[in-house]
Amino acid sequence: MTKNCDISTALTTALRAGLETINQTLPANFSAWIEDYQHSLEHLENPRVLLLEPNPFKFCAAAIAFWQVGRGSLFLGNPAWQVAEFNQVAQQLHPDRLWASSTIETRWLSTVKPLQDDSTREHPHPINEPLMYFPTGGSSGKIRFAAHSLSTLTAAVTGVKHFIEPFLPPSGNINSFCVLPLFHVGGLL
Repeated sequence: MTKNCDISTALTTALRAGLETINQTLPANFSAWIEDYQHSLEHLENPRVLLLEPNPFKFCAAAIAFWQVGRGSLFLGNPAWQVAEFNQVAQQLHPDRLWASSTIETRWLSTVKPLQDDSTREHPHPINEPLMYFPTGGSSGKIRFAAHSLSTLTAAVTGVKHFIEPFLPPSGNINSFCVLPLFHVGGLL
């Protein structure tokens, strides 16, 4: 759990530092959002969570809460998905929790075809570390998810930093502006 708390602290620190460079701060209720997301997973042994949050601060709070809980699978999704995508994802995942705005939750509940009884859902073997899944498959027309662990995400960040190191200022800080959505692996990194 210490490793997961370390990543959560690092993410929060990086978020605060990034906002500081543009003279902004985290919303006052950011910590409360993290606690609410964590609380929603208390009684789930190996939760499957679908994150469709359009608010970037709530999205970050949810991701931080997930890493702090330290178990389960977090599936990132596009809040702009329509009925066809919602149904594809619902049939694949059978999520235990949907973390989204109330508007998206309502749209999800009104468009997703009724799912099979939860007793028929496959329960994968518990994994030793939490996994974050990124949507992919746009070219095939079928949504799939690519799994990443904390170690694969850390390796990606380390690789980028190593590649651009010769171009960094003496402080070694990377200041960048990314326009990719947070549910995209490049956007989150």
